[in-house]
Amino acid sequence: MYHFTELELHIFLNMALAKARRGDATSLTKELRDFSAKYVKISELNKTRTRTLVNDYIENQIIEFCRQKSELQILNLQYTGSFYERLKTEAADEVDIMVVLGTPSSEIEVIASEVPGYVRLRARGDPIFCKYLGHEGYLDPKSFRDRWFQSIVQRAVNNIKPKEPFSDVRLVVRTHGPAVQVDILRKGSKEKLLSVDLVPCFHVNDSWYVPKPFKGKRFVFNHKVFWRQSFSLEEKQVLENMDQQDHGCRHELLRIVKTVVKRQVTSLPLDSYYLKTAFMHYIEKHSQDWVSREALGKHFLGFLGEVQLYLRSGNLPHYSLPDVNLLNDFKEVVVKQMANRLKRILNSEARPFKGKRFVFTHKSFWSQSFSLEEKQVLENMDQKDQKDHGCKHELLRIVKTVIKGQVTSLPLDSYYLKTAFMHYIEKHSQDWVNKEALGKHFLGYLGEVLLYLESGNLPHYNLPDVNLLNDFNEVAVKQMVNRLKRILNSEVRLQKILTEASKTQIMWLWNLLLGDATLTTKLREFLANHVKISEADMTRSKKLVKDFIENQVMWYCRKKSTLPILRLEYTGSVYERLKTEAADEVDVMVVLKTSTPWLWGDPEVMVEDSDVPGYVRLKARSDSKFRRYADPEGYINPERLRNGWFYSLVDKAVDDFRARVPRSDLDMMVRQHGPAVQVDIFKKEPYEYLLSVDLVPCFQIGSDDYYVAKSYCGRRFVSSSGLLWRQSFSLKEKQLLEYMDRDHGCRHELLRIVKTIVNRERSSLGKLKSYHLKTAFMHYIKEKRHYWNTRTSLGDHFVGFLGYLQNSLEQENLPHYWLDGVNILDDIGGVVIRNMAARLKRILNSEIMALTSPLTKKLRDFSVQYVKISEETTTRAKRLVKDYIEDQIIVYCQENSTIEILKLEYTGSFYEGLKTEAADEADIMVILGTPSSAGIEVIDSRVPGYVRLRARNAPMLSKYLSPEGYIDAESLRDSWFHSLVRLAVNNIKPKAPFSDVRLVVRTHGPAVQVDIFRKGSKEKLLSVDLVPSFQVEESWYVPKPFEGNRYVLNNELLWRKTFSPKEKQLLASMDSKDHGCRHELLRIVKTVVKRPVTSLPLDSYHLKTAFMHYIKKGGLDWESGDALGKHFLGFLTELQFHMASRNLPHCWLRGVNVLDDFKKGTIEQMENRLRSILNSEAKLNKILE
Repeated sequence: MYHFTELELHIFLNMALAKARRGDATSLTKELRDFSAKYVKISELNKTRTRTLVNDYIENQIIEFCRQKSELQILNLQYTGSFYERLKTEAADEVDIMVVLGTPSSEIEVIASEVPGYVRLRARGDPIFCKYLGHEGYLDPKSFRDRWFQSIVQRAVNNIKPKEPFSDVRLVVRTHGPAVQVDILRKGSKEKLLSVDLVPCFHVNDSWYVPKPFKGKRFVFNHKVFWRQSFSLEEKQVLENMDQQDHGCRHELLRIVKTVVKRQVTSLPLDSYYLKTAFMHYIEKHSQDWVSREALGKHFLGFLGEVQLYLRSGNLPHYSLPDVNLLNDFKEVVVKQMANRLKRILNSEARPFKGKRFVFTHKSFWSQSFSLEEKQVLENMDQKDQKDHGCKHELLRIVKTVIKGQVTSLPLDSYYLKTAFMHYIEKHSQDWVNKEALGKHFLGYLGEVLLYLESGNLPHYNLPDVNLLNDFNEVAVKQMVNRLKRILNSEVRLQKILTEASKTQIMWLWNLLLGDATLTTKLREFLANHVKISEADMTRSKKLVKDFIENQVMWYCRKKSTLPILRLEYTGSVYERLKTEAADEVDVMVVLKTSTPWLWGDPEVMVEDSDVPGYVRLKARSDSKFRRYADPEGYINPERLRNGWFYSLVDKAVDDFRARVPRSDLDMMVRQHGPAVQVDIFKKEPYEYLLSVDLVPCFQIGSDDYYVAKSYCGRRFVSSSGLLWRQSFSLKEKQLLEYMDRDHGCRHELLRIVKTIVNRERSSLGKLKSYHLKTAFMHYIKEKRHYWNTRTSLGDHFVGFLGYLQNSLEQENLPHYWLDGVNILDDIGGVVIRNMAARLKRILNSEIMALTSPLTKKLRDFSVQYVKISEETTTRAKRLVKDYIEDQIIVYCQENSTIEILKLEYTGSFYEGLKTEAADEADIMVILGTPSSAGIEVIDSRVPGYVRLRARNAPMLSKYLSPEGYIDAESLRDSWFHSLVRLAVNNIKPKAPFSDVRLVVRTHGPAVQVDIFRKGSKEKLLSVDLVPSFQVEESWYVPKPFEGNRYVLNNELLWRKTFSPKEKQLLASMDSKDHGCRHELLRIVKTVVKRPVTSLPLDSYHLKTAFMHYIKKGGLDWESGDALGKHFLGFLTELQFHMASRNLPHCWLRGVNVLDDFKKGTIEQMENRLRSILNSEAKLNKILE
């Protein structure tokens, strides 16, 4: 058989697709036929050898031996798979044979599972099957295959007799998926002549079942007893005869595509079964034109196009089970990669040669250069976005320096690193500007280089099918993988390579990489010292459960119980991988078996809802064995069933154990514990407590509803509460929690740490039980799905989760995860809940702050000393607004004004939660009303953000209109509103507790400002800006004078469009969802900017605008321990970029730059000042002193 090279396949695919694009289908067919003859077809000699080996060794010896020696009848053989479907390519080196067992259908009961295509098989009648029974009497496929079939095939192979013409062979037996694989090798060498998969199979009611293991992603209880329904014979029937009627080219086409897809140059990890399934769908849709001269070429492109559509949609339906998507076997990103790869193959006809093989006349080859394209990508990569100006150049320079060092010793020159980096920045286009960006991307980029090396493939940036790693031999690539892994997994090595790269220049990067991990490091130390359970402890507990609970107690209970026990379900912290400190407790649900009617009638146990959420009553049918434990109406009494049946049964089981094993070193003690019967296992001499097992009797009703005998202990009165059964969600919780770290995150670690801390705070947090923490955590991880596997994730989420828990306690509400409307804190008193909230707040503000970065701590200290407003001044400001502005001035204006005052809108920093230092200013918009017959017409001006307002049918405004009917902003404010407020102030009456005040009125921009002073002094208590405003639909307009540089005719008629209500809506609630630090950060920055040492002439509005842009970015972490420090630097950096670009866009008005108010030189000075602060730790500390 001729084995083609990757280059030859490259050339073939290139030529074939090029001809197809030129519409030359006939020529493409010829190319495909030539390719098939040369690379795909199996020689007749090879096929004959395969048939002879199957006949001489498999059929006539192995199967014959099995028939004679097996206690199970072998009915017949079914020949399946590619060889017998006439679809095998390249070599006839594999064969699949189903070994059908002769058992009457009545002896095998097929029970459907929750997984489509999988069933459970229960043996009935024949005692032969007893050896291979697993859980609940189901046939165990692995035991059946290994203990019966593999052993008998091995015995047969041991008795093999050589047979001409292939007598010089040896046979090797091993398992392979559902099969026992027999490899036939040439004696004395490793040359494999043939692999035969022998698959034991049950044929029941026209369906075949094979012992193929379930490997799906979803959690399925007891999947080890699953048998896979096989459709191999149906598929063989479709495929083997598909060309029979028209003698078409279907077989030939599928063989060609299988060959092409397998090759490395194509790099599609689709095995034969996916292609075969897609092809069966394809030929079902395309039944015509398989015999013309163009058919092969036309359908080659058609089928590849269809495969691409399946990949693009992410769905390839199973041919016989259309609800099963075969692409679920792949990760979503892999499917997308395959779709893109196939798209590029179909759309591209140029494939350059890049290889290590000898090529004749290679000296005349010219290499296509992409230097200019690469220069364009790399030269401007930090300037693409005006907001970016990131650290990409800096990072690549550092990595190139590091890689060249002797300590690193990676033979990757600049071009490989540059190529990998262009791929990296294409995937990671965000977050290159904050203080942590360089450190984060340093590790991220080295991690990506490692992935390329591990896969053995670094695609050329412009020629994605060219693998640059082909320049290295396989051993060299493996050495680089191991070297880079050791570096990334060792802080010592990482520090060493950075030290070597530059003794002084790059060490700050090392500090950056580790600086934020302080809290995480402390938590990991706590985990190791106080939380983790030893493997020996865990192994011992599981062995005790198996040896004593399963094999002794429950063995006796199953044998002697008057009530049928269906199965055991293992739940709780040990099985959720959340147990802390010691593996000394285990929870086991003992599920009782109940019958359900086949066609009609009531089930044996019926569920009736109660008035208490999460509780039900269970009613037994009149003929049910459970009636013995029911009240006269048939309701099963949980206490009676647990005590009268289960407790006594377990107690007898323990007595039976003592009688049978009197000399055992271990003993058991039985007692009641809530809904459970608790079995304590202990060592006799010297006494040592080992394990406590809660056995909980339980009913399963329907597919996934479980009810346990847990008493109702709520505060409300419920009639017949003793008959209530508690709905249990333990299995759902186990399913969610056991596998929550599929991304190799730190969720299990975090919850175990928090549980341990709460357990140790018994005096202050003692009322928080494991279930409260688990519930809060399930809510938390549902909200926070990402960033669980970074260097600082444990510390960040520790702070985040405690913050979530504290907020739940402050609100006195922690919703049940599964039951709507149920608050699981209802059973704890309000005072206790508030005390626990206060304790968590102290932990977050003190103990944890001690572990955060120095910058975050410095900022918090600065905030306390200079930024925060006292409660006293806040209360005073609110009282003054109410007593003097709302209750007197506004009331006077409403009573005496000819223009209606409709309502007040409270805006500005005080009401946005952004006021700093003192609550000495308030902004209030006074919304004016006009009669329904009147109207305000808004007319745009040439000045962005300014309009003219024309009044219609509004006589109350006639004094303030221009001849054209425009409302004169200045006249309305001064002649009407200012004078009206002054009259109101003249009529002010003192009001306790702030009666000793005087009020002064003046104009201030668009407002009439009322200053409230302490009488007899110049001490100003509060300034209130009252701004007359018109609201037209969802827009607001205020009489703010136009002060721009350009000349505007009649500028006194211009009204400024205000966005204050929208800004308040955005800013006041910006921390409400995640309880982050946005308000705190902006207040700090506003305070810092105002200080003379900072010298930035930016007012509150400029900062607020820049901040609204900043917080619009997605994916930012605002709640971790170091979020404040990170975003302080990030926001200042963003401000610097706005200064550097001389552009700070208005948040609501397109094309308006709020920096236009400054001269160019002033902006440059601000940009330089910010840069110097960010680049100097001393200057940064100075502004925070």
